[in-house]
Amino acid sequence: MPDSILTVRNISKSFGSIRALTDVRLDVRAGEVHALMGENGAGKSTLMNILGGVFQPDAGEIVLKGQERRIASPAAAQALGIGLVHQEIALCPDMSVAENIFMAETNASRAMWMKPADLKLRAEAALSELHPVPAGAKVGDLPIASQQIVEIAKALTLKCDVLIFDEPTAALTETESRSLFRIIEKLKARGIAIIYISHRMAEIFALADRITVFRDGLYVGTLEAGSTDPEEVAAKMVGRPLLDLYPPRRQGTSAAPVMTVEGLSDNECVRDVSLEIRPGEILGLGGLIGSGRTESALAICGLVKRGSGRICYDGAEIAQEDYLASIRQGIVYLSEDRKGSGIFLDLSIAQNICALDLRRVSGRMAVNASAEAALAERMRDRLGIRCADVHQSVGTLSGGNQQKVALAKLLAVEPKVLFVDEPTRGVDIGAKAQIYAILRSLADNGCAIVMISSEMPELIGVSDRIVVLHEGRVAGEVSGERMTEEIIMHLASGLADVPAGSAANPVKNSSVSL
Repeated sequence: MPDSILTVRNISKSFGSIRALTDVRLDVRAGEVHALMGENGAGKSTLMNILGGVFQPDAGEIVLKGQERRIASPAAAQALGIGLVHQEIALCPDMSVAENIFMAETNASRAMWMKPADLKLRAEAALSELHPVPAGAKVGDLPIASQQIVEIAKALTLKCDVLIFDEPTAALTETESRSLFRIIEKLKARGIAIIYISHRMAEIFALADRITVFRDGLYVGTLEAGSTDPEEVAAKMVGRPLLDLYPPRRQGTSAAPVMTVEGLSDNECVRDVSLEIRPGEILGLGGLIGSGRTESALAICGLVKRGSGRICYDGAEIAQEDYLASIRQGIVYLSEDRKGSGIFLDLSIAQNICALDLRRVSGRMAVNASAEAALAERMRDRLGIRCADVHQSVGTLSGGNQQKVALAKLLAVEPKVLFVDEPTRGVDIGAKAQIYAILRSLADNGCAIVMISSEMPELIGVSDRIVVLHEGRVAGEVSGERMTEEIIMHLASGLADVPAGSAANPVKNSSVSL
């Protein structure tokens, strides 16, 4: 058996009254990809932050290359050869891409100044294997996917013996993810130990040599990837067999559209998009990254100005309005960027849930704290948000529970049309099943739902119909047996003719992402 380069023994960590880890262990070998899996809140990121020097453990020991170590800070972790690609972007938005990539080196340098041209050239070389990102651009001006690329490039420039990836592909396209996987294989061949956290089973089984599972802050077990399967791993994560991930879909609806969109354009990414959105069904919106899916939703909801087009809601045309007007009509949007525009991290669960329409919990002069708490408690129970109480800060919750709070904020206004953009990004398989069930229940009770997703199995498994976009235009619509990966990818790629015999296998476990 190969020697371990990193061993974690009996690590425990609490945050106030919340026990995040209890006597967990982990054993990682040089030259292996070791996956760490568990539901949101299982303690995965907490342990990684301990290894990265962000948190200090309450008890336990860390043995690195045969020596027990105390990792006092992120700088100490880097000095010991531990690199961490954070789940949440940890970049300086007002600095350039190059400056962010070589930040640790710049801080450690004794030179009076660094040469910007040299930094730029070296940054371009570091980025060349991943995906083109302008090295001189300010990070704050980049989209989330490009910021994630910069985060990964920054970690790859460190001289590491252990490299930790925490949900590295959550914001990446399929092409960008494949580039990262090739780099991981090269790092593995060089003897670097990789700890890989992801909720995407296909990624885990494509990359991992071994899989360790945590549940509720406890160590459950370690499995050889070649001797297990996704069903066994999922059962260990949630403590029970996970059956019927996708709820039964409706067999069509004859209801008249609650909303029609005709010739929508934003004069940039969206060009002549037309849709019918019906009550009681989930309409999937598919397409490659950059196809105009998110931009269409933003324009419909009044979050960006539309250039042209006609939108009718409840039989009447609605003018160019802002998002507040949309909310008051029952039209709401769940952002793909949970931390950036989905929730207020520093506010409580109750304050977040009630934020869209304070009129529901306000008296004549101010918010009624009792009414606010009561509404939040109803939504907490309805969505199964795990928390100490509704006055807890949202920033202290796991990613899956933060996503449920973001969804609860929308449901608190009793929407008639709900747009959800990447609703399960960064969410574990158990929370995914819960969110799918919530969406289906909403549809069964008459809500019209439009779901944007880059995960093909999710798009097919949850939607009743799928409209596919290509370069800002509708490329086609599929339903029933025609909702297959092959047909959808054909349309998303701009190919007019759908190949014959493509109606088989409408839902399957796949790594394909749009």
